[in-house]
Amino acid sequence: KCGQIYKKGYITNHKFDEEIDYISGDASKCYSIKTGLRKFQRTLFFVKPNIIFVMDEVKFNKTSNLVESLWHTNNKTRIKISGDSVLFKGKKNQTSFKILTNNQPTKKVYSKFLSHGPFLKCSFSNIGKANTFISVFEIKNDKYSKVLNYELQKNNNGKYIINIYDKVANKNIQLFN
Repeated sequence: KCGQIYKKGYITNHKFDEEIDYISGDASKCYSIKTGLRKFQRTLFFVKPNIIFVMDEVKFNKTSNLVESLWHTNNKTRIKISGDSVLFKGKKNQTSFKILTNNQPTKKVYSKFLSHGPFLKCSFSNIGKANTFISVFEIKNDKYSKVLNYELQKNNNGKYIINIYDKVANKNIQLFN
């Protein structure tokens, strides 16, 4: 079990516009060769004003692997797990979190890490040689009244498509990996 040990990640692509901000990076070289990790690509889509999709693509040398993702917060945040969903609750807003892909992790909340607040640990076991994990964070407070519905689909090539429907603007948006 080896976590991130090197600071050798880099941005591979980005685009910013009025509706969606997109940034993608390669963190493959941030991890020890002992992990067997060959690829770790993270892509973030910020669908304005309040939804963030995080797409993690991983590839390994062996077929049985453990992947852990840690979602850190500040000292004033509380975390509550309820089935497949998680609620991060702060003083002024709350953020719902869920994994959209079929491979659901084991979730556990830890009270504190160093000077940070509580954090959520998601553990995926036996994921195979390659997998894609898609997480969604939906921020809710008094400022955000935009209503977006989304669904995850796989196309014929095995790539994910996130279909987003904006009820206010009455239009569809598609995000691809």
